[in-house]
Amino acid sequence: MLISELLDSLKLGKSVATIAKSLEGVGEKRLRKALKDAGYEFNNSGVKGWFYVGEGEQPLSSSIFDFVDKSIINSTGKEVVSEKNIESNNRLINSNIFSSDEIVALKKLANSFITEGNNQVLKDKIREIENADRVRKTFHISVSLINKFDDLAIKNDVSKSDLLELALLDLLERYQ
Repeated sequence: MLISELLDSLKLGKSVATIAKSLEGVGEKRLRKALKDAGYEFNNSGVKGWFYVGEGEQPLSSSIFDFVDKSIINSTGKEVVSEKNIESNNRLINSNIFSSDEIVALKKLANSFITEGNNQVLKDKIREIENADRVRKTFHISVSLINKFDDLAIKNDVSKSDLLELALLDLLERYQ
């Protein structure tokens, strides 16, 4: 959306919130900030509305998305990802701080840490299962599914019974 179109909509009485809802991935706060970054201010006294106070010509033919902050803020208010952070990280990687072999080794280390963390979470959840009376049942399951299930149990070093009980508890929690 061009800034001129946005300003026309605002002059016709549409609110910033209403316009933001019609734009993909832009909320009211981001749209207000984009307008301010483009050089516009909201005048609340006298003639109300958005007025250009920036330097030079008004950027009427520019897209409002050129001024929208591309960072993502999580629920705690901390910035998660932004183009500036990505550029900074890429510069660090491209500077000769780490060799390509060291980067590969660090990626393997990070992946193993993540995998071990997931395994520990799985084992912790299995420990939380109450030790009630057990019953033996027989099911008919596809061969490919049971092979994947067996591999998961072996990979995580847990019993198939505990793993199946955990999966069934999760399923019942979601759909009951």
